[in-house]
Amino acid sequence: MHQYVLWTALGAEGMGINLEQYNNPLIDARFQTAYQVPVTWSLKCQMVFGKPTGQPGEKPFKPVEER
Repeated sequence: MHQYVLWTALGAEGMGINLEQYNNPLIDARFQTAYQVPVTWSLKCQMVFGKPTGQPGEKPFKPVEER
């Protein structure tokens, strides 16, 4: 719910938002070292936001049968 609330609030202010999902112990180790967070923490996702500089490009999708 927090992600949804932040996404809609930032979007209402004209910000572009991207939510990156993580599941990689190598990223966790680098994150813990860089930001001195406890080793019991793990990175689940990162919400990147900022002022858009253009329109997003079209994203191609494969047909369901090819996935």
